Amino acid sequence: MDIKELESGIDPNSHWYFRAKRNFLLRNVPKGCTQSIDIGAGSKYFSHELAKVNSMESVFSIDPNFSVDDTETINRCKVISLKTASDQIQNSQFWVFMDVIEHINDDVAFLNHYVEIAPNGSTFFITVPAYQFMWSQHDVFLGHYRRYTHRSLNALVSNAGLTTTESGYFYSLLFPLALIQRKVVSRLAKSNKEESGLSRQSFVLNKAFETILNLELRITNGFGKLPGLTVACLAVKNA
Repeated sequence: MDIKELESGIDPNSHWYFRAKRNFLLRNVPKGCTQSIDIGAGSKYFSHELAKVNSMESVFSIDPNFSVDDTETINRCKVISLKTASDQIQNSQFWVFMDVIEHINDDVAFLNHYVEIAPNGSTFFITVPAYQFMWSQHDVFLGHYRRYTHRSLNALVSNAGLTTTESGYFYSLLFPLALIQRKVVSRLAKSNKEESGLSRQSFVLNKAFETILNLELRITNGFGKLPGLTVACLAVKNA
């Protein structure tokens, strides 16, 4: 989770967007995985959720904005926070890039750096914002360089040396609402303010959105073919 969203008052433990993305992540953790890595970890929300997986023994949480390197224990799992990658991460089995690659100018070189040091057979889980036509002040606020499509994310993954096993769109059932919000409501409001597109919702609406997205996960596993707010990819590094 981006620190800017945390600072804007969003609580990932209760907000429908982050709870759905957490569920999406956890259902794709490889069975029996003992070591994972969260690249661009931000608030460490997803690192902490990974640590709760019963088989997990260590989670490396990497973000250049961390003030210091430190270690904490959650559910008997060590969460090791690092400002930069080290030799410790090389045996990680599950490599998570949760909404981070869109922040990088040279996305191929960035992803390829981690692919080169990852062991053969390791799994990569990648999510990025979908569709350039959905660009808004939300992207400006968070410092994005671009948004992706199913095709462009698959091309990035292939160019970085990975083989895609699954890819598609998530948040599809809420996509029409988001499209109206960004292309109609925001234009009528004529606001150029750089701010997060996410906001705190009423308990009822928050619960309704979460229920809808849990249904979508059961149907598509998060890799749907209909347009969505997020495009995601599950890939492996072959020998």
